[in-house]
Amino acid sequence: MKAFVRAKSELGLWLCEEPLSAIGLNDVLIRVKKAAICDTDIDISGRDEWARKTIPLPRVVGHELAGEIVDPGLSVRRLVCGQRVSAESDVIACTVAPLAADTSILARELKGSVSMPSGIC
Repeated sequence: MKAFVRAKSELGLWLCEEPLSAIGLNDVLIRVKKAAICDTDIDISGRDEWARKTIPLPRVVGHELAGEIVDPGLSVRRLVCGQRVSAESDVIACTVAPLAADTSILARELKGSVSMPSGIC
C-alpha cells in the first residue's frame, strides 16, 4: 500500500510502499479512497520538538480517512464488504459483543488516540 511515512530524522514525509498488515478477527481492512493530512501528521513530520523526541521512526502517518471495507474480520457482524466508512484518530472501547448484539458500534468510553507503527494502517 502507499503511505506517507516519516522515514528519516530529517524534516518531512515520504510517500512509500508499505506492506499490508494482516487483519484480526475484530478488524476490517479498508481501501482508502480519500485521506487528510492534519496538524498531528505535520507535527510528526518533524516540525514539533516533542514529536522529534518521542515518535519512533519510521512512522506511517494518517488517521483521518474515507473508503470502503474490502475484508471484514471473521467476528465482525455489522460491517460488510463494499460498505463505505470513515475513520478518525479516536480509539473507542469497542468489543465484539455490541457488534454482535446489533447495538451501537461505538462504546461510551473514549480510550485515546491511534498510534500506527510502521506498516500498520
